[in-house]
Amino acid sequence: MRSYLGAEPGINILLTGDTFKCPTLSTSGEKAAVFFNNVLAETLFLATACISPRSGLSFPSETDITVKSAMMKSANTVYVVADSSKIDKVSMFAMPCD
Repeated sequence: MRSYLGAEPGINILLTGDTFKCPTLSTSGEKAAVFFNNVLAETLFLATACISPRSGLSFPSETDITVKSAMMKSANTVYVVADSSKIDKVSMFAMPCD
């Protein structure tokens, strides 16, 4: 996979730091979560590993919840993104609904 955004004028890419997860091309961990403390986002499109009516959103790693919770707190509007294979499924760690 190639990323062309970094070469485009006027586009700034911010990286959160901590642990890079190759399969999802994302970062995870406490440092990544702290990054979002000072971020003010209008809209967040939040990917989830699983979503179910009973358990809500769930993820394979507890560090995913730390980062995704921080992301949600920094955004005014949150849209959950999940394809049909994620619906009515649960993973190891559930995100608290607050």
